[in-house]
Amino acid sequence: MTGINRRQLLQAFGGTLGLMALPPVTFGGESCPPGTLLSACDDIKGNHFVAGIRPDGALAFCIPVPLRAHGSCVTPDRTRAVFFARRPGQHLYVADLQQGRLVQTLESAPGRHFYGHGVISADGQWLFASEQRYESGEGIIGVYRLGATVVRETEFFTHAMDPHELRWLSDGETLVIANGGIRTHPSQQREVPNPDTMTPALTYVRVRDGALIESIAPPHHQMSLHHLDVAANDQVVVGVQYQGALTDDIPLVGNHRRGQSMQWWQADELTQLRMRQYTASVAVDAAATTALVSCPRGNGIAAWDMQTGQLLTMLDSVDAAGLDRSTHSGRWVGTNGRGEWMQIGRNGSHLTLEKRQQLPLRWDNHATLI
Repeated sequence: MTGINRRQLLQAFGGTLGLMALPPVTFGGESCPPGTLLSACDDIKGNHFVAGIRPDGALAFCIPVPLRAHGSCVTPDRTRAVFFARRPGQHLYVADLQQGRLVQTLESAPGRHFYGHGVISADGQWLFASEQRYESGEGIIGVYRLGATVVRETEFFTHAMDPHELRWLSDGETLVIANGGIRTHPSQQREVPNPDTMTPALTYVRVRDGALIESIAPPHHQMSLHHLDVAANDQVVVGVQYQGALTDDIPLVGNHRRGQSMQWWQADELTQLRMRQYTASVAVDAAATTALVSCPRGNGIAAWDMQTGQLLTMLDSVDAAGLDRSTHSGRWVGTNGRGEWMQIGRNGSHLTLEKRQQLPLRWDNHATLI
Protein backbone atom coordinates (compact mmCIF):
# COMPACT_ATOMS: atom_id res chain seq x y z
CA MET A 1 0.00 0.00 0.00
CA THR A 2 1.26 3.48 -0.79
CA GLY A 3 1.80 6.00 1.98
CA ILE A 4 -1.00 8.35 0.99
CA ASN A 5 -3.53 5.55 0.61
CA ARG A 6 -2.50 4.02 3.92
CA ARG A 7 -3.09 7.40 5.57
CA GLN A 8 -6.51 7.60 3.93
CA LEU A 9 -7.40 4.18 5.31
CA LEU A 10 -6.07 5.10 8.74
CA GLN A 11 -8.33 8.15 8.74
CA ALA A 12 -11.27 5.96 7.76
CA PHE A 13 -10.62 3.22 10.32
CA GLY A 14 -8.39 4.59 13.05
CA GLY A 15 -9.87 4.92 16.51
CA THR A 16 -13.25 3.49 15.54
CA LEU A 17 -13.32 0.01 17.03
CA GLY A 18 -17.11 -0.02 16.92
CA LEU A 19 -17.45 0.70 13.20
CA MET A 20 -19.75 -2.23 12.58
CA ALA A 21 -22.28 -1.16 15.22
CA LEU A 22 -23.87 1.77 13.42
CA PRO A 23 -27.51 2.73 14.07
CA PRO A 24 -30.05 1.48 11.53
CA VAL A 25 -30.47 3.57 8.38
CA THR A 26 -33.87 4.44 6.94
CA PHE A 27 -34.32 3.05 3.43
CA GLY A 28 -36.21 5.47 1.24
CA GLY A 29 -36.30 3.69 -2.13
CA GLU A 30 -39.26 1.68 -3.39
CA SER A 31 -37.46 -0.55 -5.88
CA CYS A 32 -35.74 -2.69 -3.22
CA PRO A 33 -37.44 -2.34 0.17
CA PRO A 34 -36.03 -3.99 3.32
CA GLY A 35 -36.30 -7.74 2.98
CA THR A 36 -35.20 -7.75 -0.66
CA LEU A 37 -32.85 -10.61 -1.50
CA LEU A 38 -29.98 -9.96 -3.93
CA SER A 39 -28.34 -12.65 -6.03
CA ALA A 40 -26.66 -13.30 -9.33
CA CYS A 41 -28.47 -15.69 -11.64
CA ASP A 42 -28.68 -17.21 -15.13
CA ASP A 43 -31.68 -17.89 -17.34
CA ILE A 44 -32.42 -21.12 -19.18
CA LYS A 45 -30.34 -19.95 -22.15
CA GLY A 46 -27.29 -19.29 -20.00
CA ASN A 47 -27.53 -15.50 -20.04
CA HIS A 48 -26.13 -13.81 -16.94
CA PHE A 49 -27.96 -11.37 -14.64
CA VAL A 50 -27.79 -9.63 -11.29
CA ALA A 51 -31.16 -9.47 -9.61
CA GLY A 52 -33.23 -8.58 -6.58
CA ILE A 53 -36.28 -10.44 -5.20
CA ARG A 54 -38.75 -8.33 -3.24
CA PRO A 55 -40.30 -9.70 -0.03
CA ASP A 56 -43.52 -10.48 -1.93
CA GLY A 57 -41.56 -12.70 -4.34
CA ALA A 58 -41.65 -10.33 -7.31
CA LEU A 59 -38.47 -9.33 -9.11
CA ALA A 60 -37.28 -5.89 -8.04
CA PHE A 61 -34.81 -5.84 -10.93
CA CYS A 62 -33.02 -8.28 -13.22
CA ILE A 63 -30.10 -6.66 -15.03
CA PRO A 64 -28.18 -8.44 -17.81
CA VAL A 65 -24.39 -8.54 -17.34
CA PRO A 66 -21.71 -9.97 -19.66
CA LEU A 67 -19.96 -12.20 -17.09
CA ARG A 68 -21.41 -14.60 -14.54
CA ALA A 69 -21.52 -12.89 -11.14
CA HIS A 70 -21.24 -14.58 -7.76
CA GLY A 71 -21.43 -12.76 -4.41
CA SER A 72 -22.63 -9.25 -3.54
CA CYS A 73 -22.54 -6.64 -0.80
CA VAL A 74 -24.58 -3.53 -0.01
CA THR A 75 -23.68 -0.03 1.17
CA PRO A 76 -24.81 0.81 4.74
CA ASP A 77 -27.46 3.25 3.43
CA ARG A 78 -28.80 0.46 1.17
CA THR A 79 -28.68 2.63 -1.94
CA ARG A 80 -26.10 0.62 -3.92
CA ALA A 81 -25.08 -3.00 -4.29
CA VAL A 82 -21.83 -4.36 -5.67
CA PHE A 83 -21.77 -7.70 -7.49
CA PHE A 84 -18.50 -9.50 -8.23
CA ALA A 85 -17.66 -11.68 -11.21
CA ARG A 86 -17.13 -15.35 -10.43
CA ARG A 87 -13.49 -16.42 -10.46
CA PRO A 88 -11.51 -15.80 -12.56
CA GLY A 89 -13.74 -12.98 -13.82
CA GLN A 90 -12.63 -9.42 -14.39
CA HIS A 91 -15.77 -7.35 -13.79
CA LEU A 92 -17.32 -5.62 -10.80
CA TYR A 93 -20.93 -4.40 -11.19
CA VAL A 94 -22.52 -1.53 -9.24
CA ALA A 95 -26.34 -1.40 -9.09
CA ASP A 96 -28.50 1.49 -7.91
CA LEU A 97 -31.02 -0.17 -5.58
CA GLN A 98 -33.46 2.73 -5.54
CA GLN A 99 -33.81 2.76 -9.31
CA GLY A 100 -33.02 -0.90 -9.97
CA ARG A 101 -30.42 -0.22 -12.66
CA LEU A 102 -26.75 -0.81 -13.37
CA VAL A 103 -24.73 2.38 -12.87
CA GLN A 104 -21.13 1.18 -13.27
CA THR A 105 -19.06 -1.73 -14.59
CA LEU A 106 -15.48 -1.72 -13.36
CA GLU A 107 -12.67 -3.77 -14.92
CA SER A 108 -10.16 -5.48 -12.64
CA ALA A 109 -6.73 -3.88 -12.41
CA PRO A 110 -4.12 -5.10 -14.91
CA GLY A 111 -2.84 -8.55 -13.98
CA ARG A 112 -5.61 -9.08 -11.42
CA HIS A 113 -8.91 -10.94 -11.39
CA PHE A 114 -11.83 -11.09 -8.97
CA TYR A 115 -12.93 -14.05 -6.85
CA GLY A 116 -16.61 -13.21 -6.54
CA HIS A 117 -16.62 -11.62 -3.08
CA GLY A 118 -16.16 -8.36 -1.22
CA VAL A 119 -17.23 -6.32 1.80
CA ILE A 120 -17.89 -2.65 2.50
CA SER A 121 -16.73 -0.67 5.52
CA ALA A 122 -19.44 0.36 7.95
CA ASP A 123 -18.96 4.05 7.11
CA GLY A 124 -19.72 3.23 3.45
CA GLN A 125 -16.51 4.78 2.15
CA TRP A 126 -14.44 1.71 1.27
CA LEU A 127 -14.93 -1.53 -0.64
CA PHE A 128 -12.58 -4.50 -0.13
CA ALA A 129 -12.59 -7.19 -2.85
CA SER A 130 -10.79 -10.55 -2.95
CA GLU A 131 -8.46 -10.67 -5.95
CA GLN A 132 -5.29 -12.29 -7.23
CA ARG A 133 -2.14 -11.18 -8.98
CA TYR A 134 -2.42 -14.05 -11.40
CA GLU A 135 1.15 -14.05 -12.75
CA SER A 136 2.64 -14.46 -9.25
CA GLY A 137 -0.32 -16.29 -7.67
CA GLU A 138 -0.43 -13.88 -4.71
CA GLY A 139 -3.80 -13.33 -3.07
CA ILE A 140 -4.66 -9.68 -2.53
CA ILE A 141 -7.48 -7.48 -1.31
CA GLY A 142 -8.28 -4.67 -3.73
CA VAL A 143 -9.26 -1.44 -1.94
CA TYR A 144 -11.82 0.82 -3.64
CA ARG A 145 -13.14 4.25 -2.69
CA LEU A 146 -16.93 4.46 -2.81
CA GLY A 147 -17.58 7.98 -4.06
CA ALA A 148 -20.01 8.98 -6.78
CA THR A 149 -18.24 6.24 -8.72
CA VAL A 150 -16.18 3.31 -7.46
CA VAL A 151 -12.44 3.90 -7.88
CA ARG A 152 -9.60 1.49 -7.09
CA GLU A 153 -7.09 3.05 -4.68
CA THR A 154 -4.65 0.37 -3.56
CA GLU A 155 -4.29 -3.26 -2.45
CA PHE A 156 -2.78 -5.41 0.29
CA PHE A 157 -1.92 -9.10 0.63
CA THR A 158 -4.16 -11.82 2.04
CA HIS A 159 -0.95 -13.69 2.96
CA ALA A 160 -2.18 -16.77 1.10
CA MET A 161 -3.23 -17.91 -2.38
CA ASP A 162 -6.71 -17.97 -3.92
CA PRO A 163 -8.77 -15.71 -1.58
CA HIS A 164 -12.52 -16.09 -1.76
CA GLU A 165 -15.10 -14.96 0.79
CA LEU A 166 -14.13 -12.42 3.44
CA ARG A 167 -15.97 -10.96 6.42
CA TRP A 168 -15.48 -8.35 9.11
CA LEU A 169 -14.82 -9.17 12.72
CA SER A 170 -16.71 -7.11 15.28
CA ASP A 171 -13.81 -4.65 15.72
CA GLY A 172 -14.59 -3.26 12.26
CA GLU A 173 -10.97 -3.27 11.17
CA THR A 174 -10.05 -6.98 10.90
CA LEU A 175 -10.93 -9.11 7.89
CA VAL A 176 -11.09 -12.90 8.05
CA ILE A 177 -10.46 -14.44 4.64
CA ALA A 178 -11.03 -17.95 3.26
CA ASN A 179 -8.10 -18.73 0.95
CA GLY A 180 -8.54 -21.78 -1.27
CA GLY A 181 -4.89 -22.38 -2.18
CA ILE A 182 -5.57 -22.97 -5.90
CA ARG A 183 -3.37 -21.23 -8.50
CA THR A 184 -5.84 -19.59 -10.87
CA HIS A 185 -5.47 -17.69 -14.13
CA PRO A 186 -8.09 -16.21 -16.51
CA SER A 187 -6.89 -18.49 -19.31
CA GLN A 188 -7.51 -21.61 -17.20
CA GLN A 189 -11.08 -20.85 -16.11
CA ARG A 190 -12.09 -23.47 -13.48
CA GLU A 191 -9.09 -25.79 -13.75
CA VAL A 192 -7.02 -26.76 -10.70
CA PRO A 193 -3.44 -26.72 -12.03
CA ASN A 194 -1.72 -27.31 -8.67
CA PRO A 195 -3.62 -30.12 -6.85
CA ASP A 196 -0.42 -31.42 -5.24
CA THR A 197 0.88 -28.05 -4.05
CA MET A 198 -2.27 -26.30 -2.83
CA THR A 199 -1.84 -24.07 0.23
CA PRO A 200 -5.29 -23.24 1.68
CA ALA A 201 -5.48 -21.06 4.77
CA LEU A 202 -7.82 -19.03 6.92
CA THR A 203 -6.15 -15.64 7.43
CA TYR A 204 -6.92 -12.64 9.62
CA VAL A 205 -5.66 -9.34 8.20
CA ARG A 206 -5.75 -5.81 9.65
CA VAL A 207 -6.99 -3.40 6.99
CA ARG A 208 -5.24 -0.25 8.21
CA ASP A 209 -1.79 -1.62 7.35
CA GLY A 210 -2.37 -5.03 5.71
CA ALA A 211 -0.66 -6.85 8.59
CA LEU A 212 -1.22 -10.58 9.03
CA ILE A 213 -2.67 -11.23 12.49
CA GLU A 214 -3.19 -15.00 12.32
CA SER A 215 -3.12 -17.81 9.77
CA ILE A 216 -4.53 -21.33 10.10
CA ALA A 217 -4.00 -24.14 7.61
CA PRO A 218 -6.45 -27.07 7.37
CA PRO A 219 -5.18 -30.60 8.06
CA HIS A 220 -5.13 -31.59 4.36
CA HIS A 221 -3.61 -29.46 1.60
CA GLN A 222 -6.52 -30.17 -0.77
CA MET A 223 -9.15 -28.79 1.65
CA SER A 224 -9.80 -25.64 -0.36
CA LEU A 225 -11.37 -23.00 1.91
CA HIS A 226 -13.83 -20.92 -0.10
CA HIS A 227 -16.71 -19.56 1.96
CA LEU A 228 -17.39 -18.45 5.50
CA ASP A 229 -19.57 -16.43 7.84
CA VAL A 230 -18.95 -14.76 11.19
CA ALA A 231 -21.27 -14.68 14.20
CA ALA A 232 -21.68 -11.63 16.42
CA ASN A 233 -19.23 -13.18 18.91
CA ASP A 234 -16.56 -13.51 16.15
CA GLN A 235 -16.96 -17.27 15.81
CA VAL A 236 -16.02 -18.07 12.20
CA VAL A 237 -17.61 -20.96 10.32
CA VAL A 238 -15.85 -21.99 7.11
CA GLY A 239 -16.87 -24.33 4.28
CA VAL A 240 -14.55 -26.60 2.29
CA GLN A 241 -14.44 -27.62 -1.36
CA TYR A 242 -12.21 -30.69 -1.21
CA GLN A 243 -10.15 -31.38 -4.34
CA GLY A 244 -9.39 -35.05 -3.61
CA ALA A 245 -11.34 -38.27 -4.03
CA LEU A 246 -15.08 -38.40 -3.33
CA THR A 247 -14.58 -41.27 -0.88
CA ASP A 248 -11.92 -39.56 1.26
CA ASP A 249 -13.06 -39.00 4.84
CA ILE A 250 -12.48 -35.23 5.03
CA PRO A 251 -14.42 -32.75 7.19
CA LEU A 252 -16.15 -30.10 5.07
CA VAL A 253 -17.14 -27.59 7.77
CA GLY A 254 -15.10 -26.10 10.58
CA ASN A 255 -15.12 -23.23 13.03
CA HIS A 256 -12.50 -20.98 14.54
CA ARG A 257 -11.93 -18.18 17.02
CA ARG A 258 -8.86 -16.03 16.97
CA GLY A 259 -6.09 -17.41 19.18
CA GLN A 260 -7.63 -20.88 19.37
CA SER A 261 -7.28 -24.13 17.44
CA MET A 262 -9.49 -24.81 14.45
CA GLN A 263 -12.33 -27.23 15.22
CA TRP A 264 -13.55 -29.48 12.40
CA TRP A 265 -17.11 -30.78 12.33
CA GLN A 266 -17.57 -34.31 11.01
CA ALA A 267 -20.82 -35.49 9.40
CA ASP A 268 -22.05 -39.08 9.49
CA GLU A 269 -20.88 -41.27 6.62
CA LEU A 270 -24.08 -41.08 4.54
CA THR A 271 -24.31 -37.29 4.82
CA GLN A 272 -20.61 -36.98 4.05
CA LEU A 273 -21.05 -38.96 0.84
CA ARG A 274 -24.16 -36.99 -0.05
CA MET A 275 -22.29 -33.67 0.22
CA ARG A 276 -19.87 -34.85 -2.50
CA GLN A 277 -16.92 -32.94 -0.98
CA TYR A 278 -18.47 -29.57 -1.85
CA THR A 279 -19.98 -26.76 0.19
CA ALA A 280 -21.17 -23.37 -1.02
CA SER A 281 -22.88 -20.66 1.02
CA VAL A 282 -22.43 -20.41 4.82
CA ALA A 283 -24.83 -18.49 7.09
CA VAL A 284 -24.78 -18.39 10.90
CA ASP A 285 -27.46 -16.96 13.15
CA ALA A 286 -26.68 -13.88 15.21
CA ALA A 287 -26.88 -15.86 18.46
CA ALA A 288 -24.06 -18.17 17.33
CA THR A 289 -26.17 -21.29 17.89
CA THR A 290 -26.75 -22.69 14.38
CA ALA A 291 -24.82 -22.61 11.10
CA LEU A 292 -26.37 -23.45 7.74
CA VAL A 293 -24.21 -24.66 4.86
CA SER A 294 -25.59 -25.18 1.36
CA CYS A 295 -24.48 -28.30 -0.51
CA PRO A 296 -25.43 -27.90 -4.19
CA ARG A 297 -24.06 -31.25 -5.29
CA GLY A 298 -25.80 -32.95 -2.38
CA ASN A 299 -29.14 -31.21 -3.04
CA GLY A 300 -29.41 -30.08 0.55
CA ILE A 301 -28.70 -27.57 3.30
CA ALA A 302 -26.75 -28.90 6.27
CA ALA A 303 -27.49 -27.43 9.71
CA TRP A 304 -24.84 -27.61 12.45
CA ASP A 305 -24.91 -26.92 16.19
CA MET A 306 -22.21 -24.27 16.62
CA GLN A 307 -21.51 -25.17 20.24
CA THR A 308 -21.16 -28.94 19.88
CA GLY A 309 -20.20 -29.25 16.21
CA GLN A 310 -22.95 -31.83 15.72
CA LEU A 311 -24.88 -32.13 12.47
CA LEU A 312 -28.52 -31.33 13.27
CA THR A 313 -30.19 -32.14 9.97
CA MET A 314 -29.94 -31.98 6.19
CA LEU A 315 -32.82 -30.08 4.61
CA ASP A 316 -33.71 -31.14 1.07
CA SER A 317 -33.26 -28.49 -1.62
CA VAL A 318 -32.33 -29.35 -5.20
CA ASP A 319 -29.10 -27.55 -6.19
CA ALA A 320 -29.12 -25.59 -2.92
CA ALA A 321 -27.45 -22.23 -3.44
CA GLY A 322 -27.41 -18.92 -1.57
CA LEU A 323 -28.03 -18.39 2.15
CA ASP A 324 -28.21 -15.36 4.42
CA ARG A 325 -29.47 -14.92 7.95
CA SER A 326 -32.71 -13.04 8.44
CA THR A 327 -33.20 -10.08 10.72
CA HIS A 328 -35.53 -12.35 12.71
CA SER A 329 -33.71 -14.50 15.24
CA GLY A 330 -33.32 -18.13 14.21
CA ARG A 331 -34.42 -17.58 10.61
CA TRP A 332 -32.65 -17.58 7.25
CA VAL A 333 -33.44 -16.98 3.59
CA GLY A 334 -32.13 -19.13 0.77
CA THR A 335 -32.19 -19.85 -2.95
CA ASN A 336 -31.47 -22.78 -5.23
CA GLY A 337 -30.67 -23.61 -8.84
CA ARG A 338 -34.33 -24.28 -9.65
CA GLY A 339 -35.24 -20.61 -9.23
CA GLU A 340 -36.78 -21.04 -5.78
CA TRP A 341 -36.34 -18.71 -2.85
CA MET A 342 -37.26 -19.94 0.57
CA GLN A 343 -37.42 -19.18 4.25
CA ILE A 344 -35.78 -21.45 6.82
CA GLY A 345 -36.66 -21.33 10.49
CA ARG A 346 -37.27 -23.25 13.69
CA ASN A 347 -40.40 -25.12 14.66
CA GLY A 348 -39.62 -26.07 18.22
CA SER A 349 -36.37 -28.00 18.12
CA HIS A 350 -36.68 -28.71 14.38
CA LEU A 351 -35.62 -26.68 11.37
CA THR A 352 -38.14 -26.24 8.58
CA LEU A 353 -37.87 -25.03 4.99
CA GLU A 354 -40.72 -23.12 3.36
CA LYS A 355 -40.63 -22.47 -0.39
CA ARG A 356 -42.00 -19.00 -1.07
CA GLN A 357 -41.59 -18.37 -4.79
CA GLN A 358 -40.14 -19.90 -7.95
CA LEU A 359 -38.87 -17.94 -10.94
CA PRO A 360 -37.44 -19.14 -14.28
CA LEU A 361 -33.90 -18.41 -13.16
CA ARG A 362 -30.94 -20.39 -11.81
CA TRP A 363 -29.73 -18.61 -8.68
CA ASP A 364 -26.00 -18.49 -8.03
CA ASN A 365 -24.45 -19.87 -4.85
CA HIS A 366 -24.73 -16.68 -2.76
CA ALA A 367 -27.47 -14.32 -1.65
CA THR A 368 -27.52 -11.03 0.29
CA LEU A 369 -30.54 -9.92 2.31
CA ILE A 370 -31.00 -6.15 2.62
